[in-house]
Amino acid sequence: MTSAASGSATIQATLVAMERNLCRAPMRSGQPCPWPVAKCPVADHRGTRPDPVSREPTARTRPAPAWLEQRDLHAAAWWVFDSLVRGELTTAEASVAATLIRVLSALGPAPADPHSIDREVAVRALLMHGLLPRDDDEWALARELFGEELLAMVQDSFERRERAYSSPAHGEEDGGP
Repeated sequence: MTSAASGSATIQATLVAMERNLCRAPMRSGQPCPWPVAKCPVADHRGTRPDPVSREPTARTRPAPAWLEQRDLHAAAWWVFDSLVRGELTTAEASVAATLIRVLSALGPAPADPHSIDREVAVRALLMHGLLPRDDDEWALARELFGEELLAMVQDSFERRERAYSSPAHGEEDGGP
C-alpha cells in the first residue's frame, strides 16, 4: 500500500470513528478501543480521553480575535501559540488550529469576485488604449492598481494628445477644414 493510500485509509478510519463516536482510547494491545464512548466497558478509558461534555470551551468564551475578521494567518498562528502557552487551548485544539492554518495557507488568497475582476479589466483596457477612467470609482481603482505617479504620466500624455488634436494646425496637416 502506498503512503498516500495508507494516509487515506487512516483518514477514513478516523472519520468513521468520529461518526460513530467511538472511544478510540489506546488499549493494552496498542489498538484503539472499538467501543462507542457511551458503551465502553473499560473504566480506565475514561481518564485517557477528554470528555467533551465536561470541558468548558475557553476559546469560545472570549470575543472573536481581530485576525479572524482580517483573515490574517500570521496573526492567527501567533494567537494559537499565545493561547497554548497561556493554557487557554489544549494541545489537541492547538493541533487542530495549526492544521487549519496550514490548509488555509496552502489554499492561497481567496479568489476575487467576478464584478471586481470585470472592473479591473475595464480600467486596464481604458488605460491601455490611452483613455482615462470615466468616474471616481474607476480613478480610485486605477490609483490602487498603478499608483499616483503612473496615473499622472498617463493623464499628462492624454492632455498633450488632446491639445495636439484640437489645435488648428492639426486640421491643416491632414487636409481637414
